[in-house]
Amino acid sequence: MKSVYLPVFVLLFSFSINSQAGTFWFPIEGHYPYSSNLKITAIPDLDRNTNSIKTRLWQKGIKNSQTITVKGLNAFTKNGGGDWDFDGVRYNDSQGGTGKKYVWYDNHNGYDFITTGLVKDPQIFSVEAGKVINYDAEYGQVGIEHNINGIIYRTYYTHMKDIPTNVQIIGSKVSKWQLLGRMSNKSKATEPVGVHLHFTTKKKVGTVGDDWVIVDPYGHKPNWPSDTTDDPNNPYLWQ
Repeated sequence: MKSVYLPVFVLLFSFSINSQAGTFWFPIEGHYPYSSNLKITAIPDLDRNTNSIKTRLWQKGIKNSQTITVKGLNAFTKNGGGDWDFDGVRYNDSQGGTGKKYVWYDNHNGYDFITTGLVKDPQIFSVEAGKVINYDAEYGQVGIEHNINGIIYRTYYTHMKDIPTNVQIIGSKVSKWQLLGRMSNKSKATEPVGVHLHFTTKKKVGTVGDDWVIVDPYGHKPNWPSDTTDDPNNPYLWQ
């Protein structure tokens, strides 16, 4: 196992990674391949159970008297209290603050990325080469399937506008860092969403049917906490 240290001007953290390391980049213009200005307002809920939430660092929260609800979405406090740990993530809760008391939101299947004024409606790019397996004009969504070291992943980029014609065709090949669209608030929801990118990563775990699991593309921090083992469903995918 070796330690890889990202430059200080990119993100002020380090990862200890193993042979699961892959190649994903950030998908957003002005933040290639990483950026300390890219904020996240919601994270993947990896337990997928109703009324509870789990992060890639095995921190958990359960719906209780401290759980708050805004526009029908639950924000959770960490079991035992205190701030959540977001190793490698510049997290802002959806109340617009810089605190880490609340995690948004139950059964969320990906990251919600926002930017901080560098570029208006920034361009969105494929994090890795692959082929288009989904296009939804109404939802502003493109799905891409990737083969990384023999493991199959799918990434979904949602709420985009200005999606190029060449990535609207199922089966089309895309290259790493190919333009997919621009960040927007396009949605099927009756209540408009704010401008952001909803980014989901799935990993194929079976040989038949829809045997996919939601994974956190930041992966896990091995041996954190010290009394647990690494979670095989959450490989490290970022360079």
